[in-house]
Amino acid sequence: MILEQQVLEAKVVRIEAYGVYLDYLGKEILVLIPELSWKPIQHPSEIVQLDERVRVYIIKYNYETQKIVGSIKILAQESNPYYKLRRFGIGTEVKAKIKGIYDDEATIILPFNIWEFVPKTILPDNINPGDEIEVIIQEVDADQRRVKLKPA
Repeated sequence: MILEQQVLEAKVVRIEAYGVYLDYLGKEILVLIPELSWKPIQHPSEIVQLDERVRVYIIKYNYETQKIVGSIKILAQESNPYYKLRRFGIGTEVKAKIKGIYDDEATIILPFNIWEFVPKTILPDNINPGDEIEVIIQEVDADQRRVKLKPA
């Protein structure tokens, strides 16, 4: 029986531009390209090869349709940028680069190339894309890929 949040070993049976298909005891598991690696990749063949056996974390299992979606990258915590950021510690001041500014929020880039949306209220006045600011880490949820920040 396959369950969500279970870790299985499966065989790569098909590689497509959008992801890979794995076989586990005759059941097909789809791993989409964003779930293959924490680093940006152009094609799944950069991460896996046909007939390779890989460990996969089951994200979603629809019992009615028998569709199974998995993740390989979630098992590679040492390369998860959120785990790396969490090692800085709560209360640590870090530099962030402003990428974009919108009506109520902005996009910033933290260390380890982590992109986060933040409310404009934590930003200094007269800030522009490309500027660097200092923020303080309040919380890092590596599994949910979320960071809570406050102004420095």
